[in-house]
Parts: sequence; C-alpha cells; structure tokens
Amino acid sequence: MKSSIRGWVILLVAMLAICITAIYFIIPKAAAISPPFRWNQIPLDENRVLVHQYFGMPVDTSEASTDKWIATRDNGAYILKIHYTKDSIADSYKLYFDYKLYFIKKEYLLKEQSRQ
Repeated sequence: MKSSIRGWVILLVAMLAICITAIYFIIPKAAAISPPFRWNQIPLDENRVLVHQYFGMPVDTSEASTDKWIATRDNGAYILKIHYTKDSIADSYKLYFDYKLYFIKKEYLLKEQSRQ
C-alpha cells in the first residue's frame, strides 16, 4: 500500500516538474523562434508614418507616444509595442508573447531594444 502511494507521489512530482519546465523554459524559447515574419526586423530610427506603412495601422494608440500591434495565435498572442520620441521617431520597442492555456496565463518578454 505504501509503495502505491509513493508511486503516485513520484508521478505527481514528475508531472509538476514537467509543467514548470514547459511554462518557464520551453514555451518562451518556442515563442521567440516563431514571431510574425514582419516583426523580425523592427525599424528603429524611422518616422511613425513609415512604421505604419510597414506594419499597418496599430490596434491600440491610446498612449500618445506608443503604438501597439497584436498577432493572435491558437495558444496566445504576440504583442509589439513601439515607443516614439516627441518628433515621432521610433525610439524603442518591446515584443511580448501572452500565453493562455486553460488556467495558465503568462506574459513573456521576448525582445526589447532601444536606440541608446
């Protein structure tokens, strides 16, 4: 009887370790490999009009100096945020992957870059 309980505990711990490994290591590495094709080259130091021509119109422009694009996937969404200077020049960007699967919700910062 004790060996049966010990077996279930070991199985439960192993499954928990696999889930934690997937959530914190495998998913962000896989998401970083496959962002939307156009998002591989972000045009920094370019005018806001040119950035809009390249990516299309942003989904969210609620902040005056930041544009936001979203590309949805089956298990989440890629989110690109580009920040502009006062002269409407692309200053920096951040690329996120927002992962959702049942009760698991996590946001990963995949890439970020600034002009400095």
